[in-house]
Amino acid sequence: MTASLPRPVEGFMIRLIDNSVWAVKGCVHPEGRVVAVPRRGWWGKVKTLKGSLNIVKRYYRHYITKLPSGDEAPAVPYDDVERVLAPSTECPEGRVGGACRALLKILSVCASCGVTGSILTGDWGPESDVDIVCYGVDEPERCLEKVSGSGFLEPFGGFASVEVSSVHEGIPWSVHELMIRERLLQGFFDGVPYTLKFVDCSADPFVSAGTVFMQRVPRLFFEVVDDRRRFFTPVTYGAWTDRFGYVLLYSLRIRWCEMKAGFAGILRNAAVYELGNGLVVVNLDRSFAESILL
Repeated sequence: MTASLPRPVEGFMIRLIDNSVWAVKGCVHPEGRVVAVPRRGWWGKVKTLKGSLNIVKRYYRHYITKLPSGDEAPAVPYDDVERVLAPSTECPEGRVGGACRALLKILSVCASCGVTGSILTGDWGPESDVDIVCYGVDEPERCLEKVSGSGFLEPFGGFASVEVSSVHEGIPWSVHELMIRERLLQGFFDGVPYTLKFVDCSADPFVSAGTVFMQRVPRLFFEVVDDRRRFFTPVTYGAWTDRFGYVLLYSLRIRWCEMKAGFAGILRNAAVYELGNGLVVVNLDRSFAESILL
């Protein structure tokens, strides 16, 4: 990757020298590499994180790298990146393109937004989602109010079971379905499925974490007590836990957004990180939700 290419973060895509397309994950990347997961290539197309990691283990094991957090993740060397695909304001034709343009127009008044996912990579079809990522948002609620006030927004509702069937992992199926039924960051806009992400790397606790000590906890009870950042990615919540007291819950995945204060559950094999600044972070993406108390 040349110095003139933009530094990719969550919401960007990259095309590798083997023509495979990967989604960039998070805000923290090892020197000379970018953390990403495969989405489409000569081996096919994959939607779930588990499926992506299986592709990595089978064909790209040489990309697995130890991160500053102590975790291992696929991190692509810049030399293997042929092109960085930054979120774009270009939309396709037809019904999907109409929803894409309308959403970007509404969101442009409160953020710097662009389309990502299959539309960005040119891999979209008539049934594709519109995936939009926004940066520099101070008040995501204000942006969402504009979208919901357009009159074109519909929640997943009864369609939630269909959505969960294609992406289910890490959260009990029935609970995941309930969690996304009335979601604002996902749903239908003018009949087209959409996903919104408000990315804020400045609030990522791992950006300046210092020394990190990671441990696995067999079972951990949590209750959300501070939900002010529930619309951001990375999403973080202040939470009380039975073992560590106050912690930050952390996730890069849209499925963990929009939890409100009082939301509680039990995590199995919880990934717990003690940062050099004294903060304790529980990574929901690397834990399994045994049960959720809605």
